[in-house]
Amino acid sequence: MPAELRLIATPEDFPADEQWEEMIRELQQLLSSDPEISVKPPPSEAVPLDAKGEPITIGVFILILSAPAVVRAVKTLNTWIKGLGNRHAKIEVSSGDKMFVVDAKGYSTKDLEKIVKAAKEQE
Repeated sequence: MPAELRLIATPEDFPADEQWEEMIRELQQLLSSDPEISVKPPPSEAVPLDAKGEPITIGVFILILSAPAVVRAVKTLNTWIKGLGNRHAKIEVSSGDKMFVVDAKGYSTKDLEKIVKAAKEQE
């Protein structure tokens, strides 16, 4: 049974909404390029109440993936975070009742191990 991760990306210092939307679409494409990762829109209750726009373009989506694909997904997130340059985003990844928040440096190896463990608990 595949694991489900909820991902919420929130811009912290983006000068324009269009720039953020472009970056979120890039993240979605990077994640979707892995055949073992399915990117889906979240249920309406998972979208923040003050969010404006479609869930994907505001940075809220669900990843359906196998536990081994979690490692690749987190590495993809880290690559995307590095690509932000001096712009920053807050990234929250939730698995079940566990949430992992990342800073501008990306997820550490220890964070990755925790996320994989949480995803395996869902299988």
